[in-house]
Amino acid sequence: MTPIEVYKTYLAFKNHFTKPNYDYHQYCGKSRASKEAFNKRKDRYFFERMSRKKTDDEIKLYFLANFVECDDPTKLWIGEIIESGEENYANWLKRSQSLYYLSKLNQKFSAIEKTLKTYLQLRVRVTQKSLESIYRKLFQ
Repeated sequence: MTPIEVYKTYLAFKNHFTKPNYDYHQYCGKSRASKEAFNKRKDRYFFERMSRKKTDDEIKLYFLANFVECDDPTKLWIGEIIESGEENYANWLKRSQSLYYLSKLNQKFSAIEKTLKTYLQLRVRVTQKSLESIYRKLFQ
């Protein structure tokens, strides 16, 4: 991703979280920004560094994490992202990986629980049949 594409991705996320009529998925993350407007920005070095440092997917997750982390996305400005973006991104990754791990763990426990229920049901049936046969032998 080029620096201007990183900037456009930032704008797309900002629009998604701040403007009710813009949907990131509907517009496929597209936003309009001229090269001249990008070159006038004093913080363009941040977008240049991001384009070299992170993959395309990491850049999208980075901006998503920062917009989700803040209390009010309408008041989030690029300076805050530059200052605490990496920390927000790391915390968000931790949480999302923990949720993924917990869901996998829950699936395993569900499978174990199902197996245990089946085992107990079979055991009860065997026990009932054994008791019935003993009862028959005793009282015949």
